[in-house]
Amino acid sequence: MILMKRKCMAFFMTAILLIGLVGCGQSDSSNDSDSAEQNTVASTDDADADAAVKTTQSASEKKLSFDTTIEKTTLFDEQGIKIIANELKFEYNTPKLILTIKNDTDKKLSFISGSIGYSCNAVNHYMISSGYINEDVAPGKTVKTTATISADELQMLGITEIANIEIGLRVTDDDYNEYLTTGPLTIETSAADSYDSSADTYRDSIQNQWPDDVASLDYYSEELLFEESGISITSEALATNKEGKKAVFIEMENSNSDLVYASVSDISVNGIVIQSPTWTGETINPDCRCVMNLTIDDMLNSSSLEELGIDDIATVEFSMKAEDSNHNVLANAEEVTIKVKDGGSADNGGKEIYNENGIRISSKQITKDEFDNMHILLMVENNYTEKLDVDVAYDSLSINDIMIDFLTYGADVAVGKSAVVDVEITESTLEENDIADITDVSAAEMTLEIRDDHYNDIAKPSVVISY
Repeated sequence: MILMKRKCMAFFMTAILLIGLVGCGQSDSSNDSDSAEQNTVASTDDADADAAVKTTQSASEKKLSFDTTIEKTTLFDEQGIKIIANELKFEYNTPKLILTIKNDTDKKLSFISGSIGYSCNAVNHYMISSGYINEDVAPGKTVKTTATISADELQMLGITEIANIEIGLRVTDDDYNEYLTTGPLTIETSAADSYDSSADTYRDSIQNQWPDDVASLDYYSEELLFEESGISITSEALATNKEGKKAVFIEMENSNSDLVYASVSDISVNGIVIQSPTWTGETINPDCRCVMNLTIDDMLNSSSLEELGIDDIATVEFSMKAEDSNHNVLANAEEVTIKVKDGGSADNGGKEIYNENGIRISSKQITKDEFDNMHILLMVENNYTEKLDVDVAYDSLSINDIMIDFLTYGADVAVGKSAVVDVEITESTLEENDIADITDVSAAEMTLEIRDDHYNDIAKPSVVISY
């Protein structure tokens, strides 16, 4: 049996964003702007939201300049390690930063950049997820390596000329013990003197230059939703791609003199929490911005959203936490709200399977996702005295009296809130157990684990759901 909670780290965030919502980027090396039909813009009536709805008829694509160069520069020379930036070149429209790494220590060392474990790369003061490096260097040896920067990512951020690059590396020994971290190392390019560092190119891009894969910009606002200890949320957007998937974009800024790690969790749509654990986290360098992507359909598939009565997004709420490089908490916002529009439907009802001590759990109808995986949805309403953690016990699920493997995405539910617990059964598991369709399921039995905020057991009821 498999027991887990849904999580998405920062490394995957931009991949989802680029593949699902941004598209394919540039197709040739010309610096001339492509001609395009005019975009149509319809303003909303809510002036306070500072929002606009845009339907992209044909995307005009600003090209990335390929004339930018750098001078050979020593970026780091400490503790027996030397890192040199040699060249910035462009291959197949893709920027590539050429580095030399020299290991003058007496041990083999590994150098990593742009990974899940360590990523503080940026271009023009925007955080990026690309620039991956993974090199093993023997004692006394030198390696030449390449950090590839995603042109699609730069396009999404509205960057047409690279003025500066920040790259950081984590160095570990042969036993995976940390030797050092460099922090962000800055390289100025030939375009640095003419670059306006105060310009927010992302904001211009998101309002005026969507790629062809994006069907509409449904909401945009520059409302300052959060500001504390040098961390701020400065713009918010909701977009839909041509497959109908929706994503929320949050622009954050770090005005501190130290890097900050910011994470988002407890994401709700129209009042129902659909993602409890951390969905994304991002390192933000000093005086840099980052754009976080919350792809709603990747948290809960469209069929399940429909079963919850969420046919349109009116409000999105989330928790945000920011820590400094020593893991000291700088900011902790329990509830940040993006109000897209008034109204918005959601259905937290269903067939009641548990109701005690102010804790009510209902079963919704079974749904299937685009991969033919089956989802048993449980709705949790918390009118208990404190926050709850609700999950399904390991090795406890049976379908039609057959024990079956499953994934469970549990829920942390604040007092007065509702959240969904998603029990997923993969298509291959269904096939192994001769379950061809949702209609083949007559009953599901499982044990629930209901705990308080300190993970003390409140109840472990066994429940049977008939269909």
